[in-house]
Amino acid sequence: MPTIKKYENRRLYDTDSSAYVNLDDVAAMVRRGEPVVVHDVKTGRDLTRDTLLQVLLAAEGGPEMLPIGMLRRVIRATGDDPLQRMLRPHIASSLELMHTQLDELESRMTANFPGFGRANPFAAKAAAAAAPGEAAAGGGAPGATEPQGADDSLDALRRRLDELESRLKRG
Repeated sequence: MPTIKKYENRRLYDTDSSAYVNLDDVAAMVRRGEPVVVHDVKTGRDLTRDTLLQVLLAAEGGPEMLPIGMLRRVIRATGDDPLQRMLRPHIASSLELMHTQLDELESRMTANFPGFGRANPFAAKAAAAAAPGEAAAGGGAPGATEPQGADDSLDALRRRLDELESRLKRG
């Protein structure tokens, strides 16, 4: 498990690779499925949550994943009055439910589209579409050809994803 030390000067040091890393490196570790842990060197305090929030905010498209209404609701729950304290566990459990559902979706995607989590599952198809002559001549990327009916499945999946994104934007 990669352990990262955060120094007072805000530098991040990966103890596994014995090298300084930046937020992009941390994001790459998380995308590879590595359970990254970040600790403050001076106090020993766990800074994993804070660092992952920084990664999300720095990531392209990261901030857009959290609708403004949701951000407002989370901020409203950060106060100290009894109602706000009562809302916190409900918000946390809702986010945990979403986490569980996303894990299930990733599992299904991995089962139906081998290599889904390791690389862009549509990269081979996009490369074949961009250079159809090469794919037809056998010079395309290995695995660029897909079984008949895969196009229909991908199109249906894209439509479903578009529908879910539009519903999230409205919510």
